[in-house]
Amino acid sequence: MITLEQRGNISFFVQYGISLLLIISGITIAFMSFFFNSYDISSGVLTYIGEAFVTAGGFCGVAVYIKNSFIEAEAKVKDTINDELNKRIPFAKPEEKTEEDDLE
Repeated sequence: MITLEQRGNISFFVQYGISLLLIISGITIAFMSFFFNSYDISSGVLTYIGEAFVTAGGFCGVAVYIKNSFIEAEAKVKDTINDELNKRIPFAKPEEKTEEDDLE
């Protein structure tokens, strides 16, 4: 059985693997078109390069956005829970340290 954490790792590697593959394919096709086409890159190749780079950037950007959204949501939930606990369970203030305590 695959755990939720392992699924996150798998999707991470798939997203960044596809992004890396798209970037490498765009660069490779650009060089191949440039050198095999008498130093000219056709418009179709430029379109593919642009689409590959935008798609790869989209994969990376979406992953970062989702990860940050979960982190922010988790922090808000923790703050809300801590606030509610502090309202319902009053804590005693810690005793102040004196110079005598530091000397011991």
